Amino acid sequence: MAEEFAADGIASLRFDYPGTGDALDDDAGTMTLDVWFDTTSAAFALLREKTGDLPIMLVGHGLGASLGLEMAERLEGLCGLVAMAPVGSGRGYLRELQMWARMIDEGLSLPEHLRLRDVTSIAGLIMPEGVSSALKKKDFSTVNPHRSIPHLFVNRQDRPGDKALADLMASK
Repeated sequence: MAEEFAADGIASLRFDYPGTGDALDDDAGTMTLDVWFDTTSAAFALLREKTGDLPIMLVGHGLGASLGLEMAERLEGLCGLVAMAPVGSGRGYLRELQMWARMIDEGLSLPEHLRLRDVTSIAGLIMPEGVSSALKKKDFSTVNPHRSIPHLFVNRQDRPGDKALADLMASK
């Protein structure tokens, strides 16, 4: 999406959280959910600097959407938020991730002795322990939405929890 926005002349910035994907970071053992919040703030500040303080809309998917919901009030100059398939429960998200990991391992015909155990991972990518530990206790439905900006929730039809989170946010 960031590339499509940019092609349409809309300044955009896509990033990977430290300890994930292509992020350049220090020891993944020191990663926490707070580091991810700080990264979002830094990315937001960089985009504001590069665009001359134009209004910025935050667009997130899955866990990123939920982190955006939690951070929206702290990001001065945010003009809107799009939450696509946001995560309601960190614990539920981790369970779903584990299920997907098993399906991917089986689809790759990965022998049992080569599968990663005792870590949160998918396709060989390991979620930092500090992040997964914090997510086990995280309930995003307790987040108070930023009331002064418009929100758009894009929910998955087959997931009643997605709509429930959007309805809960709308009622606050």
